[in-house]
Amino acid sequence: MKGIRQRRRASGWRELVSRQARGGQTVQAFCEREGISTASFYGWRSRLKQAGDIRTVRQKAPAPGFIDLGELGKPDGTGARFQVRLELGSGMVLSIGRG
Repeated sequence: MKGIRQRRRASGWRELVSRQARGGQTVQAFCEREGISTASFYGWRSRLKQAGDIRTVRQKAPAPGFIDLGELGKPDGTGARFQVRLELGSGMVLSIGRG
């Protein structure tokens, strides 16, 4: 319904921002579905973030829950050689190796 404005409290905007972040929908598509302006959404998201009320949620590729490397060592300290390199994003790399 165009022309009818609904006033929301900060808690209502907090809930909308959280739903959009969890849903993975673009801001524009979410705002169209909810009947709110993108400018208002971005403004409230910025205010809530500055106030520490929300954290930005980024969509990422799913991370593996478990990586089975098999039996890596024996009780006497000997074992197979291995190298594991994980690119964590933002230029951070975790590299673990043995042997």
